[in-house]
Amino acid sequence: MQLSGGQQQRVALARAIVVHPDLLLLDEPLSNLDAKLRAEMRGELKSLQRQLGVTTVYVTHDQKEALAMADRIAVMKDGQIIQIGTPTELYRKPNSRFVAEFLGDANVWEGRIKNVHSDLVTVELPFGELKCHPPSFPVREGEKILVMIRPEAVAVEANRSESIETPNTFTARLEQATYLGEATEIVARVGETSVKALHFRPLDGGLQNEIRLRFAPDDLTLLPHEVA
Repeated sequence: MQLSGGQQQRVALARAIVVHPDLLLLDEPLSNLDAKLRAEMRGELKSLQRQLGVTTVYVTHDQKEALAMADRIAVMKDGQIIQIGTPTELYRKPNSRFVAEFLGDANVWEGRIKNVHSDLVTVELPFGELKCHPPSFPVREGEKILVMIRPEAVAVEANRSESIETPNTFTARLEQATYLGEATEIVARVGETSVKALHFRPLDGGLQNEIRLRFAPDDLTLLPHEVA
């Protein structure tokens, strides 16, 4: 009798926990399973870990798996830990471009700080100015900086013919729209800058060639400028 991939993983896990370990190390345990079985096993592993209460170190290169499974995540680069935090902290407030792009899709643009106030920082980008909340590190006017926003945080609106001066809102040319079922993945261009967005509701009349993109200050994250 031959066991399926999921059954083999369950047997291996049972052998590991039957001795009541103080620490459980799982090194990419779901890497050889198909997508549907990975999702099922991920839920089983998380439920079992909560029931047993055993500290578990889970090694994975699957970012969604890490976000779904972990209480705390350590992101490593070149053998060094570069950020530790909860899944929400690392996803929404990464401390570097590497962490931002490693944990999922991210729009990251290089800009320069125009002015700094206690509540908002204005950053000049190739396509215009963005008002952002101040970062946790000190910044000065004239410094280069990186601005990050996740695609699902970009608000997509139908383009209106009237001119409305709204901060952090730009007219964009739609270049690509890919229907994913739960959302439409959009690639648009503001000036010469490419922007990726996820839109979860149908627009009235569908997607036009020109749309508006809005970036809320709460969803923008400033990152230190990195020399390539």
